[in-house]
Amino acid sequence: MTVHLGFYAAADTTVNLHDYGTERTPILSLGNIAEHLTISALDSIPLTDHLTFARHLAAAAADYLAALEMYAAQSAPIKPRRRNRRRRPRAAAKTTA
Repeated sequence: MTVHLGFYAAADTTVNLHDYGTERTPILSLGNIAEHLTISALDSIPLTDHLTFARHLAAAAADYLAALEMYAAQSAPIKPRRRNRRRRPRAAAKTTA
């Protein structure tokens, strides 16, 4: 079975580390209003395998950041979206007789 999981970061995406010290393995979570992703080690997986995975994840995240920064430096500035605001009617011009 092949599974594909897509997680799309948005302005409200949070990244949290739940660190339990020496009591249990840590949990890494990413979430926003629509999606949530949790990364953790199961007790059935050897800890050395999870450490290897975590190192690969950290290296890939650093590479992702470097590539994104390079892309941002070469891209045109992104203009923020304008909110649809109701315009106030303009006051009639005063005339003097």
